[in-house]
Amino acid sequence: MLTEKGAQFLHYIHLQCANEQHLLCQLAEQEHPLRIGSTLSISDYYLPSILATQMESGTHGIHVLVANTQTLLKKLLEGALDAVFIEGIFNRTLFASEVFCNAPFVPVVRKGHPLIGTQVNLEHLHDYPLILRESGSGTRAICEHYLALQNDAPQSFADIWEIGSFALIKALIKQTDAISFMYEGVAEEGVRNGTLDILNIRDYKIVHPLHFVYLKNSVERVRIQSFYNECGL
Repeated sequence: MLTEKGAQFLHYIHLQCANEQHLLCQLAEQEHPLRIGSTLSISDYYLPSILATQMESGTHGIHVLVANTQTLLKKLLEGALDAVFIEGIFNRTLFASEVFCNAPFVPVVRKGHPLIGTQVNLEHLHDYPLILRESGSGTRAICEHYLALQNDAPQSFADIWEIGSFALIKALIKQTDAISFMYEGVAEEGVRNGTLDILNIRDYKIVHPLHFVYLKNSVERVRIQSFYNECGL
């Protein structure tokens, strides 16, 4: 098992390798495309307007990888990505970050769900299936953390479904009594068109910061910060 000092040394090696590649490109008067990572929630519901701003400003050669928080942070440490948009937990001693949005995190059900129309306790949700994202997902981590703080767990629900697509999650919610937790922006269109609704859980309020994250001491730091500033966030 890798010790804390071993992990720090491994991070140092990855950082030096990434910086070496950037330096070689600079010496060859080449600039690789900026490599951006994004979690699924952000890529589908927040990133389009961000990238549209970049495209209109004339930014060239951006590559985007969509994956869960753990995968993106690993690739960032390995030098395979320059910066990431994530909602999950990260090590602040290794990464620099900016909060680009504070997003409400809400319990979502179909319009006309039996629990809609009144304030409910968390225990009332246990009679229904819970849909979660895959392990490593930031939204799953937030949901599990909230339940743990209430001395609860996903296993209390009638059933647990694990699905990696928000489009599929919302399609299932619309046709069943299942419950899922997601950012308000992800559910916004369904709420607006009357197919989805937000549960009113007693004493529930979660607003979670969404972060733009990159490695500290990267030779690309100025370019990365310039990209973020041009996003107008």
